[in-house]
Order: sequence, then structure tokens, then C-alpha cells
Amino acid sequence: MTAITLRHSHQTDSQLLKEINETRLLTLIARHGPLSRAEISKEAHMAKATVSEIIGRLLEADLVKEIGKGDSTSRGGKRPTMIQLQPTGRYLLGVDIKRDECRVQLSDLTGKEVDLQVINYAVGTAMDEVIGAIISVMDQLLLVHEIPQNRLLSIGISIPGLVDYVNGELWLADTLPGWDHKPIVAIFEDHFQVPCLLENDVKCMAWGERLSGAGQEINGDLICLFLGDGIGAGVIHDEHIYRGHSGGAGEIGYLEVHCPALEKGKYLRNGQKYYGELLGISSLKRALNRAGIETENRHLKDLLELDDPRINEVLDEYAEALVSLTKNLVKSFNPRTVVFTGKPISSSPYLAAKASSLLHAELAKTALHLSVDVKAGTLGRRSALVGAAALARQTLFKPIIAQYFTPDMSLDRDAVFI
Repeated sequence: MTAITLRHSHQTDSQLLKEINETRLLTLIARHGPLSRAEISKEAHMAKATVSEIIGRLLEADLVKEIGKGDSTSRGGKRPTMIQLQPTGRYLLGVDIKRDECRVQLSDLTGKEVDLQVINYAVGTAMDEVIGAIISVMDQLLLVHEIPQNRLLSIGISIPGLVDYVNGELWLADTLPGWDHKPIVAIFEDHFQVPCLLENDVKCMAWGERLSGAGQEINGDLICLFLGDGIGAGVIHDEHIYRGHSGGAGEIGYLEVHCPALEKGKYLRNGQKYYGELLGISSLKRALNRAGIETENRHLKDLLELDDPRINEVLDEYAEALVSLTKNLVKSFNPRTVVFTGKPISSSPYLAAKASSLLHAELAKTALHLSVDVKAGTLGRRSALVGAAALARQTLFKPIIAQYFTPDMSLDRDAVFI
């Protein structure tokens, strides 16, 4: 099975077709397994002999395994042998880099967590030092769990900022000064000799919530809004991460504030030009200060859990600002689901409920008759790691033909998620 290294090779047409068929069956088994060979043949519209040959190669590569007998058909006969993905056939490394902390997760091929390590460092630490610490932790994880390097499938990295997908670099990252235009992907690929995918952290969060969080039971497009030191959005369209022409889709923090409802507000609005300034956590804390709430050396979660009507007044204004932004995103993208994530939402059920009710009320006023499911994120800090691991896993299931026309293994518009 050579699918994951195809971009480095020059295959014949027959070899290319062989690998495309391997990927088709592997994707089918991952999505719908366990399946019998007969079921795979029927679903893939391929001859049974061809399916048996391909399954043999996948078994030899330890990417699938036989798990025993299934039920016989209504006409009786021999019970079929069932095939499913081999969880320990390959492993994934997911990385979530923040300004002062990094989480490194080792997962099996199904995405199940095997181990998780947290690395702390001072804000402003040089990129080389941070990446060196990450690689050291990765090496240790593989050593402790006795995973040879040829069992490592790929690496997915979640990182704040605007990503240069072609070169595997950051265009811009306000929270990681000095990281822009540095060969981040190349460093990891050179060390581990496997594909590495770099993605914006909020886009990873959106995919994490879509796969395993608030959006997993709902079909259709999804927008995930993250509220933290800054703000951002991740858009899932037609089961793809929507990046936009140059990767800047979702950079909503740079949109200029337009919120007439705040004109009479007393706390939140104080000359901020952009929504990133208005809805960031520092802005929310300053609004609480103006309301007479002492915030110094106090966690936001503790503050928002206080039973104080002044806090709810501030949150009312915050919800108005959040909804003024969100309703325009809904009008633009018409998603099925909106997911709010980040500390203000996770710390305050009151804010989550207020924002949801306001958004529904605002959309009801429009002539477009738009409706949307509004949910609070459920994965918290884990969402970006879940998304990063999913990106890493995708290197095994990416359509093989697309690898001939893309400069690297990064996710693109033609990628198919499972």
C-alpha cells in the first residue's frame, strides 16, 4: 500500500488505478465497516475477485483486519468473514500550538487518543525552541508506546494565524511573533519523513466540533465561531473546510463593527473599530470593570458564574454584538448549524442562551426566512486537536488522483473527509 507516498513517485497508469482502488475500498471500510467481502464488492461495484485481491494487500499492509464471522444471509449458507479498519495499523500525531502552550496527541488510525502531553513555554519563546520541544515530545511518545516510525502515518498541526498552504508556513500570526514565513511543515517532515498538514486553529476547531462535538449529529453546512483573546470563524461547506481564495476565510475579527443595538450600551462599546477588538476577552473584562466588577487576577469563568445582575447586563450587550456579527454570516453562508465556542460561551450558560434567542429573533425579522440550529461547543480545549488529528488521518483517504495535481499533502477543495 503506497498511497501515502504517491506524491514522491512516478507510477504507471496501472499502478495508479491499483492505488485508487485500494483507497476506495479503504475509505468504504472506514466509513461503513465492518463489512464482508461480498458487501464491499456490492457497495464498490467491483468484481469479487478484484475485491479479494485488494483486501489481501490491505491485510498485508496491516491497514484492515478480519474480525470474525458475520450473519449468514436469509438463504443461509456460509457465514462471511467481516473486515474492518485496523486501529493500530498506523498512528497519528496531532498538535495544537498556542502562544504559551502546546498539546501533542498520539492517536490510532480511528482517531482514538492513545496519549496526550502538554508543553508550556513563555509567551514570545522563539519558534525553534518551541518546535524543538514538540519534536522531542513526539519522539518520546513513539518510543514509550513502542511505535516504529514506519507506523506513523502523518502529522496534523493546528496553529493560530493565516496559513500559507502551498509552502507550509504562516503568512501572519499576531499571537506568534517571529513565526511567519518559517518552514514549519518542512521541519516536521524532514524529521519524521511523513506528511505534515498545517491548518488554522479555528478551522481545526470547526472540523473537530463537526466530527465529534456539537455538530456531529447534524448534516449540512456549519459555522463555528470562536471567542477568545481574538475571534475567528471556521466554515464547513459540503463536508470541506472552506478556506477562501488565499486562506483568509473566517478572519471575522477584522470586520468593522456595525451594531446599532450597542449605541445605548453602557459597558462594552468603547471606541473599538473591529469585532475582534469588541468581542475579545480583554474587551469583555474591561466592560465588567466598567460595570463595577473587579476582574484583576480573576478567571473569566469564576466571574461569569457570579450571581450578579451587573454581569448579566454586560453579557446582554456582548450577546447583542455577537449576534450582530453572526446574523450577517448566516445571511452570507446560510449554514444549517452555528456553533459558539470559547471561554465566554463555555463559562456562561446565560450568554449561550441569550445569544441563541437573539439570533433566532433577528433572523425571524428578515425576508429570507432563514433558520439555523444554534449550539454551544462541547469539546472545549480538545476541539482543535480533534480537527488536527482528522487532517492527519485524511492523508490515507485523500483521493489519490488529487495528489498528482497538488504541491503537497495539505487538504484542498477536492479532499474527501470520512
